[in-house]
Amino acid sequence: MIKIWSNTRLLWGLLILVGGLFLFNMFRHLSYPLLWNDEAETVMHGKRVLEYGYPKVFDGKNYVYPIYLPNQQGLAIDSTTNAYLGNAWAMFYWASIGVGLAEQTDDLYTKTLLLRLPFAIIGILGIFLLAWTMLPFFNTVTGRLRFMVLFMTMVLISVPLFLHLREVRYYSLVIFFGALILVVYTRYRFFKRMKDWQYALLLTLLLWLMFHVFNPVSFILMAAIGVFEGLTFINRLVLSAKTNMSPKGVMVRKFVVSVLPLVLAFGLTIPLLIWFKSFAVSEATFELYEREIDNFRKVYYWDHLQTLIVFFFKNDFGWIVLALKIMLGIVVYRQWKQGQLSGHPLRLSVFLSILLVVYSLIICTVPHYLYTRYFIWLLPLTYAMIAIDSYLLWQGIPRIFPEKARLYRRVMAGGLLLIFIASCLPKLPHFQGRLQEIATPFKGPLDELIPFIRENFDRPEDLVIATNYEECAYMYYLESKVTLGFILINVKEDLTIQPDIMVYRKGWDHPPKPFRDFLQKARYTRVSFPVKDYRFNNIPEINFVTPHLYRTVFTDDEQFKVDILLKVPPYQPE
Repeated sequence: MIKIWSNTRLLWGLLILVGGLFLFNMFRHLSYPLLWNDEAETVMHGKRVLEYGYPKVFDGKNYVYPIYLPNQQGLAIDSTTNAYLGNAWAMFYWASIGVGLAEQTDDLYTKTLLLRLPFAIIGILGIFLLAWTMLPFFNTVTGRLRFMVLFMTMVLISVPLFLHLREVRYYSLVIFFGALILVVYTRYRFFKRMKDWQYALLLTLLLWLMFHVFNPVSFILMAAIGVFEGLTFINRLVLSAKTNMSPKGVMVRKFVVSVLPLVLAFGLTIPLLIWFKSFAVSEATFELYEREIDNFRKVYYWDHLQTLIVFFFKNDFGWIVLALKIMLGIVVYRQWKQGQLSGHPLRLSVFLSILLVVYSLIICTVPHYLYTRYFIWLLPLTYAMIAIDSYLLWQGIPRIFPEKARLYRRVMAGGLLLIFIASCLPKLPHFQGRLQEIATPFKGPLDELIPFIRENFDRPEDLVIATNYEECAYMYYLESKVTLGFILINVKEDLTIQPDIMVYRKGWDHPPKPFRDFLQKARYTRVSFPVKDYRFNNIPEINFVTPHLYRTVFTDDEQFKVDILLKVPPYQPE
């Protein structure tokens, strides 16, 4: 095994194989299924960006507003510009690229492919950029190849990561900009490859841009870098007191330069927090959940922390991280006792550990369900840390156990391999599901409903469609006027408009009364489809109450079929 692991040609071959499988996995059936709720909302705001220059909520025909705050409707809307303030905007501007490309075709699935393509590409670039960030910490070509093979292998078998990277949402952008921030920080912090002003300018700009991608990660990075720099500064002070090597003025200057971008970026984001009404929206969300869940403010944080820990130990490689940290702790302690403790890879491992801990502690403060998408960047970061810690162990064992290095390396490799296999066992259903999804494209309820409407109506843009979920998909694919929706943002006016089509998704407990009232005022005919009426057209979550589906679910039970109600006239069934 050790000889194989030292064969450069074989490592290159493995890397090319794993990289090729990674790309195949990313792009295979990227056009399926049609956009689900969150993706369609992103695309509609991307379309508004092309039309108005910013994500406008109401265009005179449809409302695009996904914030569910029943007691404070319209809270996340700018009163002057009618701009949407419920999410950062970077993903909407990025989505506009796909929207522009998709205008060149009328085929539903080609459109979907072109819409997802920019996000898949930037996600791939983010993964490779994160790997490239780590390469300077390895001194040899063999060491770099080992890192790349380990890192890309874990990426390849991470089903949750793949499902999120293929979404028309901000997840890929977080990974890309996060990697850019790490490039700037590590190149300056560990290798001094840029001047102080270049570092300050670039890091400030990137942290500010990250706010526009997903603002919690921007603050998490500020906090993690600040903690690492603070600990480094304290360590330098202690060493200086013992050795009298570095003047305190020099150390203070280095510390100030290192944290200056954090202060500048934080200052620049304060006006944005106010304009986006971030605190008001968070407080309104807390109040909503407090009404639905007893003592929500007291218990939610610990529930989130438990969700995060269980995810990493059940659905990811938490056990490998724990085993590596224990073994590495022993090796590092022995090296420290022998006065051999040094090297950038170890400091990088410490920084990544701090980043993972700080990220976990802060992200658990989100005032609602802790979706995997909120911490998806932790997955590739964890894989990078696993590869780096493995390298540190591999290099450290001969230094402290020179006579038994070969034996201990084999024990280490064998033990980690067993833990890796054990960690993969709970994931087998997801591996099998992903292979099924790669072989046969998945189709959800919208894949039946939207093509049906397009095929049976000459001008779907003139239709009024009432639905209780995934309303933005009808707005985008059909250009129809869509009423009611999940949020009920314009419910009073919507109730005065008799819809041509009604789609009531049974998985949601939104009040069916408006739909019953419409049925009292006009005659409708029901058309059902063999696909089960699942809550989502699909969702990337694998540990949710209604998780990602890997294969199309059919049913013969009329009660569970997805169906559509068509007004008579204008529709006349054959």
